[in-house]
Amino acid sequence: MPVIDMRSRPTFLHAFFGAEPGTPSFAVARWLNGRVGSREVEHFTRGMTVEGFTAEMDGAGIDVAVMVARSVPGVRVTNEALADVARH
Repeated sequence: MPVIDMRSRPTFLHAFFGAEPGTPSFAVARWLNGRVGSREVEHFTRGMTVEGFTAEMDGAGIDVAVMVARSVPGVRVTNEALADVARH
């Protein structure tokens, strides 16, 4: 049976997802991971590139990831950016 990640947020797509170490957004991503019970609060740093992201998927046994675009004040992740990742 395939494993599907229903809400994937590749780190490298935006600072909001923790793409820039040393920033407030990075600290929030780290804090949120601890808040939801992650065993490794900085696991998202291994996916700082599309290659790292897909390696993480492979390592976790994830077959498909549903990525979410986002368009709110201060955060813009376009469908085009997600399509580029999907093509990889």
